[in-house]
Amino acid sequence: MKTYNAQNWYWFVAGDRTKVFSSASGDYVPVSDPTFIAWGADGTLPTNIDTEANLGAVLAPYLIRPANASVLSGYTDAQADTVMQHLSMKIAFNHENRIRALEGKAAVTVPQFRAAVKGLM
Repeated sequence: MKTYNAQNWYWFVAGDRTKVFSSASGDYVPVSDPTFIAWGADGTLPTNIDTEANLGAVLAPYLIRPANASVLSGYTDAQADTVMQHLSMKIAFNHENRIRALEGKAAVTVPQFRAAVKGLM
């Protein structure tokens, strides 16, 4: 069995055993894929994960940007959450609302600001 390597790993998502998500390709491959079969020849099994969003969150700390749109959404959610925790983003949020107040515009909420940050990912 292999040692976990996020750059070259496979996951069964939401119980679907007909395909696996490949971190190397950033997308799903069929379980009949020759590269997947060779990868598992030593008895290593894919990791089970419950949702595509959670898979995206697993890939985010390794900066493995998935090509699959559903997994990408979870990835960018996790990235946006990480960015929003930084002091600089808290300052940017504060300044955004100060500027909006000076312009006579309504303040943005944290979820709106987070969505704008996610859109930049």
